[in-house]
Amino acid sequence: MINSMTGYANGSFKLDSSTSLSVEIRALNNRYLDLNIRIDDDLKYIEAKIKSLLGDTIKRGKVECRITKSLSQQSKQNYSDEQIKDALKIMRRVALLSKQEFSATPHEIINFMNLNQKPKNININEKAFFSALSNVLKNFNKDRSREGKNLSSILKQNVSSINSHVKNIRKFYKDDAKHHQQKLIKKLSEVNCEIDQQRLQQEVIYFLQKSDIEEELNRILSHNIEIIDLLKSKEPVGKKLDFMMQELNREANTLGSKSISTRISSLAVDIKVLIEQKLDMSSAIPGCWGTVDCLIMSKGGALHVIDYKYGMGVKVDADTNYQLICYAAGAFLAHNEEYQFDKVMLTVYQPRLDHIDTWETTPYNLQQHMEL
Repeated sequence: MINSMTGYANGSFKLDSSTSLSVEIRALNNRYLDLNIRIDDDLKYIEAKIKSLLGDTIKRGKVECRITKSLSQQSKQNYSDEQIKDALKIMRRVALLSKQEFSATPHEIINFMNLNQKPKNININEKAFFSALSNVLKNFNKDRSREGKNLSSILKQNVSSINSHVKNIRKFYKDDAKHHQQKLIKKLSEVNCEIDQQRLQQEVIYFLQKSDIEEELNRILSHNIEIIDLLKSKEPVGKKLDFMMQELNREANTLGSKSISTRISSLAVDIKVLIEQKLDMSSAIPGCWGTVDCLIMSKGGALHVIDYKYGMGVKVDADTNYQLICYAAGAFLAHNEEYQFDKVMLTVYQPRLDHIDTWETTPYNLQQHMEL
C-alpha cells in the first residue's frame, strides 16, 4: 500500500496545570526528505530526538513540525505597579532618544513587559511527550495512508483502462492491416499497368513490419503488471512509479507514431491522457520535480494548474501556494514558447472538505516568484 507525501495532523500535550504543548505536522511533495522543526528555544535540547523519531517514520517530503507551548489564563504574569512604572520609563526613554512622541496602549505596554521577561525553563516528562508526539505522528501517517489508498485506486483504474485500450488496439490492428492491403490492391488495380504480385507482397510485408506494434503493446502490459506489484509494496515506491510512467509515456508515443488508422491514434492519445504528466521544474527550482494532477493550456490564453487533495487535513489556499507555483513554473518553462500564455491560474480542489480555491496571476508575477 502506497502513502501520499502530503499529510497533516495536530495534537496537544499538557505539561502541568499551567502549561501545555501543541504539536502540528504537515508535509508537501518533495524529492527527498526535507525536515524543518520549529520549536521554542527552551525545548531545543530535545530537537535531535524529535528529528530522529520523524526521520524513522517519514522517508520523503517537505515536512514541517511545529511545537509551541502555551500558558493557561491563570498562569499569566502579574505585574506590580513598580514594574509597570519601570517599563513606562524605559519606553519613554526610547521614544525620547528616537525623537518620537511617546504613545502606547495598555496592550502594547503588557507586550513590551512580556518580551522582557526571562523565559521560564521547562523540564518536561520526555517519555510522556514522545508518547504524545507518536500519537500525532500516527494520525499524520493515517492521513497519508488514506490519501495514498485513493491514489492507488486511481492508478489501478488507469492501468485497467490502459489494458482495455491495448486489447482494442490489438483487435483494430488486425482489421486495419487487412484493410490497408485491400486499399493498396484497389489503388493498383485502378492504374492501367501489370501488377507484380511478388513485389506487392514484399511491400505489404515491409509495411506490416514497419507498423508492427506488438512489441510496444507487450511492453505496456508488462509495465502495468510492474505498477500493480509496486502498489502492493510496503516500501516507498514513488521514484520507481515515476520511472514506470516515463517508460509508459515513451511506449505510448511510439504507438502513436506507428499508427495505421485514426482509431488506433485516438486510443494511443487516450493512453497518454491516462498517464499523469510529469513536470520538470529544475530550470526554475534546482533539483525540483513533481507530478501535476491536471494541466489545462490554451494558446494565447491561460495556463491552468489544478491540484487535487483528497485528505481530511486543513483547507489549503491557492494564493501564492509554493507547491502550485512550482508546478506552474515547470509548465510555463516547458510550454510558454508554444502557447504564449497571458495569465496563470492555480486551483486547489479538496472534495472531502468541500473546498475549491483559485488564484489568478500574470506570467510576470509568476516569474518574480520563481526568482525568489
